[in-house]
Amino acid sequence: MGRPPVALKFDRQPPPTAQSGVPIPFLISVLTVDADGFPTSSEVPVTVTIASGNGTLAGTTTVNTRSGSAGFSNLIIQGSGAFTLRFSSPGLTSVDSNPISVTGSAISAIR
Repeated sequence: MGRPPVALKFDRQPPPTAQSGVPIPFLISVLTVDADGFPTSSEVPVTVTIASGNGTLAGTTTVNTRSGSAGFSNLIIQGSGAFTLRFSSPGLTSVDSNPISVTGSAISAIR
């Protein structure tokens, strides 16, 4: 039997830029890892929230891991400026994303 998970870590970080109100254009994924940083095959819920930045987060914000991996494919940040996202799961050390620079939506720029 494998070692239990103790933390989350990124498999794929969010992009450095995003557009407000538009889904982030690719899959963000996190892994469960053991005390030595090795991936585990555990099945746990992972939730993403805004760690810093003034705005709201929409889309599917809680995903259950499958074989230790959770993928987020439709996250939408509403707001502008610098944001970081926090990925967490009960009992595990959370992980924060690199900064994401969010700009106004194309629709608001047209108005």
